[in-house]
Amino acid sequence: MLNLTAAQPLRRAPALARPLPRALAAPIEPAQPGILQFCKRMTLSQWMLVLYPVILFALARRRDETDVTVVDGSAVAQIALTALYGTWVLGRMVQSLKSIEKVVVGTGLRWLLMYSVLAVMSAAWSTMPALTAYRSVQLVIFLLLTADAMSTARNAQDMLRLQMLYAAAEVICWQFAPVIQSLSIEAIHSSDVPGTIVAILFVGWMVRGKQWRVLYIALALAAAAATSAGTFLALVGGLIVSLLFMRGRASGFGLILLFGMLVTFTCFHDQVNQLLFYGKSKSTIESGSGRIPIWTWILTERVPQSPIVGFGFGAGEVQARLYNVGGFRMMHMHNAAMSAIVNLGAAGEALFLLFIMAMFSSALRQRDQKIRIVLLGALTALMLNTTTMESVTAPLSPPWIGHAMFYATIALAMWNEESLVTSQQQQQLQKLVPQRIRTTGIRGRI
Repeated sequence: MLNLTAAQPLRRAPALARPLPRALAAPIEPAQPGILQFCKRMTLSQWMLVLYPVILFALARRRDETDVTVVDGSAVAQIALTALYGTWVLGRMVQSLKSIEKVVVGTGLRWLLMYSVLAVMSAAWSTMPALTAYRSVQLVIFLLLTADAMSTARNAQDMLRLQMLYAAAEVICWQFAPVIQSLSIEAIHSSDVPGTIVAILFVGWMVRGKQWRVLYIALALAAAAATSAGTFLALVGGLIVSLLFMRGRASGFGLILLFGMLVTFTCFHDQVNQLLFYGKSKSTIESGSGRIPIWTWILTERVPQSPIVGFGFGAGEVQARLYNVGGFRMMHMHNAAMSAIVNLGAAGEALFLLFIMAMFSSALRQRDQKIRIVLLGALTALMLNTTTMESVTAPLSPPWIGHAMFYATIALAMWNEESLVTSQQQQQLQKLVPQRIRTTGIRGRI
C-alpha cells in the first residue's frame, strides 16, 4: 500500500518531456528603431526624397495659368536643384550600376522606366521642346533616385517608415503651413495632400514601434481634417477589395458593404453628395469640380490631333491650361490615365496600363495572405484616388514621389524576410538555454 504520509523523492522529468516556457518558445520581437534612430541610418538618397517637399515648399511660388514657360527665380532654383539631384544619381549609377539596373529593369518598374524613356524621346515631336526636355529628364532622375532610396532600405518595414517620414513632411509643409500663413481653419482642406499619402494611410498600421504608431495616428488625423471626399471614397474602395479577398465572414461583409454603397448612392444620391461634398453646388459636384468637361474636351478636341504619341511630355499636361479658351482651365489633368494619353498618346497609355498590371501581379504573388490582401487594398485605393489627381504619369510633383515610393515598395520589398530573421533569433535563443533545462526538463512552474 502506498504510504501518503511518507516523504516521496522528487522524480526527474524525462528528457524533452516538457516544452520550453512560453517566454522562451515564442518568437522574439526584434527591437524596432525609433524615429530618430531610423533617421540616423538613412542614406543620402533617402534624405533627398524625404526633404523634397520641404525644399519645394521653400522654392515654389504660385504661377498664373499662362506662365508655363516663364523662367523666373523660382524656376531657376528648381532647375539647379534638379541638376544637383541628377549629379548625385549619376554618381550612384557609376557606383552601383548593376544593382540599380536589377532593381529597375528586373522588376515591374521597367514599365515606368520605359514610360520615362518615351517621355525623353517625346522632346523630338513636342510642341514645347524645352519644357518636355526638362520635365522628362527630371522624371528619369527621380525614378532612379526613388529606386535607389527604396532598394537601400533594410527591409519592408523600413520602406514603410521612409514613406511615413515623407508623408509627415508633406503634411507639415503643404497642409498645416498654409493654415498658419492664412490663419484660417478652412485652409486645412486639401485633396492633394491626403491623395499623396493615401497608400501609406492604408498600410501604415503595419509599421512596428510605438513612435511610428503615434506618427501614423497623426497622419490619419491630418488626412481626416483635410476632408477630401476623393481620398475617403478611395480608402473605402480599398477596404472593400481587401475584404473580398479574405475568407469566410469577412468576404461576405465586403459584399454587403459593396452592395450597401451601391444602394445608398442609387437611392439617396442627392443626400450623399451633400454630405460628401459639403458646401459645393450641385453643378460643381456633377462636373467633378470642372474636371469632367475638361476631360471631355481633351478627348474629343485635342487627343485626336496626336493620338499615337501625344503632344510631348509636359506639353500635353498643360493643354487645358493654355488652349481651353472660354471653358474650364486646369493646371494639370488631375487624372493619371488622362495624363498618360495627352502627354504620350496611346503608347504612353499602354505603358501605364502594363505598369499597373505589373504592380497588381507583384501584390498577388505575395505568399503571405495578410500582406497580399493589404497590398491589393492599398493599390486599389491608390488607383481610385488617381482618378481625381495626378500621379506617376504626370510631371514631377509631391504626389508623384509619394506614389512612386509605394509602387517601388510593392516591386522590391521582401515581406517574408522579417519572419525568417525572427525564426533565426529564436533558434539562437534556444541555443543559449542551459543544457540542464533542455535535456532534463524544467522543474516547477516558471
